[in-house]
Amino acid sequence: MPGLRDLLSRFRAAGAPGAPGAAGMPVDLRTGVTAELEPVFAALAATTAECERRRAAGATEADLRVDEARRRAAAMISQAEGAAQAARATEAARVHELARTALVAVEGESRAAAEEIARRAADRLPGLVREVVETVRRDIAALENEDGARTGAIP
Repeated sequence: MPGLRDLLSRFRAAGAPGAPGAAGMPVDLRTGVTAELEPVFAALAATTAECERRRAAGATEADLRVDEARRRAAAMISQAEGAAQAARATEAARVHELARTALVAVEGESRAAAEEIARRAADRLPGLVREVVETVRRDIAALENEDGARTGAIP
């Protein structure tokens, strides 16, 4: 592994101001960097492989959890729909029973009212018949008086 001085020498200016120095070859930085980083990447290869394995395992587990969540959600929805249908049926039966009870009450009230009307009619009928008979007799008597007056007969 290169020392600190070797690392810092890479950042040295290419040419210093002032008098020209000795001629030389430029340093091949790529070769030095590759040689320097090769052991680091080699050491990271196992970690990179472990990260990839964990990522794949995590993706698989996430897919399994999503599938399980979908199954549970479908079961919950099915259960809720069944409960809602049962609640609707129970409520419909309750409303039907209330309507039947109300109908029975209305029928009872109607029967009682009809019986009261029939009783009143029965109570009034003899008086009304008497009144009609008297009216008819008066009308007949009036017609007879009128006929007698026209014909000159004395009643």
